Amino acid sequence: MRGIFAALLLLSVPATAQTEALDADLLPVFDAVDHVDNLPDLLNCAGLYRSLAFVLETDETSELAQGFRDREGYMAGVGGMLWVAAEVPEGGDTEGVFDVLLPPIDAATEIYLLHMDATAAATDAPFDEAIFGRLDFCNAIFEALQEPAG
Repeated sequence: MRGIFAALLLLSVPATAQTEALDADLLPVFDAVDHVDNLPDLLNCAGLYRSLAFVLETDETSELAQGFRDREGYMAGVGGMLWVAAEVPEGGDTEGVFDVLLPPIDAATEIYLLHMDATAAATDAPFDEAIFGRLDFCNAIFEALQEPAG
């Protein structure tokens, strides 16, 4: 499994056909970064938050969408710090970090959007157990990262 956050996901989301299909689609997206502990989870959450911002962006929900965009940026930023700590030698050049991290975030966003489109076509609502479970998981990570160390 990928890092400590993966265990939370397994505990919080019952396996369903929807969840398993989404997992299968997302798994290869993070191959280039899965050797860095917890990084795939953070980038996955960044992609989820971005997709939710896209889906929820209307005049009435712009504040909610902005909250998801803020969380996307936070998760990507923490992911960048993990990547630098694991992959960039001390004093090394960090300029290309997001050249590595943005493609998996972009791909995850697209997969989530396609999943939500398919769900909406079948049920008239874009969200299903797989999305709600992942949102709970990502929110738990976000909240844990907000707590003071110690």
